[in-house]
Amino acid sequence: MLKNGMLVVSMLFVFCCPLVSHAQSDEAAMMTTAKAHYQDVTPAVAAVATPAPVLSVPVALPVDAVKGEETETACRDTSASVPGTYAIEVGEFIGKNALVKGKKAVKKAGLMPVVGPGGQKVEVMLRIQVGEFSDEGAARKMLNKLRKVSADLFMLKDKGGTFRVYAGSYFEHQAALDEQKRLSGKGIRSELKEATVPVSTYVINAGCFATEQVAKEKLAELERLGLKGKVLPPQ
Repeated sequence: MLKNGMLVVSMLFVFCCPLVSHAQSDEAAMMTTAKAHYQDVTPAVAAVATPAPVLSVPVALPVDAVKGEETETACRDTSASVPGTYAIEVGEFIGKNALVKGKKAVKKAGLMPVVGPGGQKVEVMLRIQVGEFSDEGAARKMLNKLRKVSADLFMLKDKGGTFRVYAGSYFEHQAALDEQKRLSGKGIRSELKEATVPVSTYVINAGCFATEQVAKEKLAELERLGLKGKVLPPQ
């Protein structure tokens, strides 16, 4: 009986061992294949081209590639250090409106205006006075009222302690009248007062000329446009 049992076990061992051996072989083969598969499918990193360094090289523009306006401005700005060049100076202009008109005339003559400081002059201005007050608080209330109507307001105190409130100062009589009329429409009464004050002026330099004769001809053209000026010699 024991012999028969041992025989059965031996037979089972004979039949089962190949199955285990085959199963182990198949598993090892699958693991080897899978390992090889994952090694093969490792994503490749794309090569990024490194751009070549860009050298900063200054580019010289030909003379005829530069606009005449830019050449005019540059020449005027540096005329003091450029030998043999003549320029034109027009002015003096008092006030923004006069300066703007002068610049337009210079441009109309084909030149680029370069604004510079002029001398000081004593001029008569028209001030729009809206009130005199002995109390500063009352004067400031009037300033707040003017602020609401966008007036060019300011206040002055004289030696006697009186506060005077104004709604603007003008060189041109018509401009003062126009503003006075606008304020009247807002319910603000006023009167024009003359005041003699020192004011700064402006001049306009323009042009860059090889000869004095050419500069004089251009100045004559500017004078026909209503400007007064002079030719500046080389420096």
